[in-house]
Amino acid sequence: SQSVALKTKTDKVVMRAENLIVWPDSKPVNFEVKKGEIVGVTGLDGNGQDDFVKILAGVQEANGGTTEILTANENFTRYNSLDNARKNGISFVSGDRKKEGILPNLSIYENLVVPLYKSTSRAGFLGFVNWMELNGIFDWEVERLNIKTGPRENLITSLSGGNQQKVMIARSFAQHPKVLILNDPARGIDVSTKRDLYVHLRNYVEEGNTVIFLSSELEEFIGLCPKVLVFR
Repeated sequence: SQSVALKTKTDKVVMRAENLIVWPDSKPVNFEVKKGEIVGVTGLDGNGQDDFVKILAGVQEANGGTTEILTANENFTRYNSLDNARKNGISFVSGDRKKEGILPNLSIYENLVVPLYKSTSRAGFLGFVNWMELNGIFDWEVERLNIKTGPRENLITSLSGGNQQKVMIARSFAQHPKVLILNDPARGIDVSTKRDLYVHLRNYVEEGNTVIFLSSELEEFIGLCPKVLVFR
């Protein structure tokens, strides 16, 4: 494995926050992320970094300031909702599977492909779904992330915590986002899975995509992130 963090090949900014107020009484944050960059975010628990990445992902609203993403036609556009973030190529993986991750009453398969329904259905959400396309994506992602899974119609809760987390990560990769925001994704997964995840993140930014990675474990950043933001 590489021990040197990747340097970005371009200075093109793809996402920025201006005078972002995370909490009502917090200092404004100004922040830019470049194409092909992995930016680490950390701090002791309860210093606002959690809320910061959720705001960047459109999951939570800020108390002021703006978040902007570069669109396909090279203009910056503001966004402040999950739906808007998704439309602009931002995807979010949470380390809190129970609260904002898995859909516990659905199967492994449905958990992985649910967000893809919209992009492969022709006529609205419950219209024609291109199952063949989804099946291919499912098989490819399961293999790529080495997910130990029984029959895919089993409930997601039949998997170990680490494999549930891999399904969440696979689901985000499968949406082909331009920016992937990870909120402590490696919490509770084993070392080999972590290593796999880092390899995927490296390949993903090599392809010109961008990652914002919140972790509570600083050593996760070594050799992965050229830039780390610390909240205190």
